Amino acid sequence: MAKKIEVVKGRGRPAIFATGKEVAAVLSAFADGAELSYDHKQRLIEKGYVKAEKSTEPRQTRGRAKMVYSIAGKGRSLLAASKNWK
Repeated sequence: MAKKIEVVKGRGRPAIFATGKEVAAVLSAFADGAELSYDHKQRLIEKGYVKAEKSTEPRQTRGRAKMVYSIAGKGRSLLAASKNWK
């Protein structure tokens, strides 16, 4: 049985992070270049599956530094384990 990650009740979008398989599917799509919403990225960061870092390249204009998102170690291990799931 898949591990429960998070269930969101109430208003808004239905939970897409209810099981480990669903989290693995989202991480797989993210690794392939799919764009995630800010809220979904923040939920994955809170759970430790994704990490965010400020971009190191110099800014050409004024404003906030660009954030670069990548899959963290916990997310990579979940992706590796998900390849063996049926």
